[in-house]
Amino acid sequence: MHAKVRTAGCECSSSKEIVSSSVSVNNQLSAVVFPNPSTGDLFIKMDKAQGQAVTMTLVSLTGAAVKTQTAVNNGTISFDANNVSNGVYLLKMVSGEEVSTVKVTLQH
Repeated sequence: MHAKVRTAGCECSSSKEIVSSSVSVNNQLSAVVFPNPSTGDLFIKMDKAQGQAVTMTLVSLTGAAVKTQTAVNNGTISFDANNVSNGVYLLKMVSGEEVSTVKVTLQH
């Protein structure tokens, strides 16, 4: 929320910002996960592993695997996190020998 004070009073406005998380390391998957924070569905875009199976595991900060899903990377992959509790997690994506991990926040 932003407020501007004028001599005649206050003028308030609000705006939403879309935030995505990405990671890129040599010889690893480069992944962009959005929206982050998410209210349920996460979307993952990867520049590598096109047409290949990608296994995605949502991991709690205590190290417990909360949900695993496998999909073929055809550009953008959807990960259903609607039934996962609010909190901060790590989304680990694996395709062959390549791995990427991104921190995500769920806020239903």
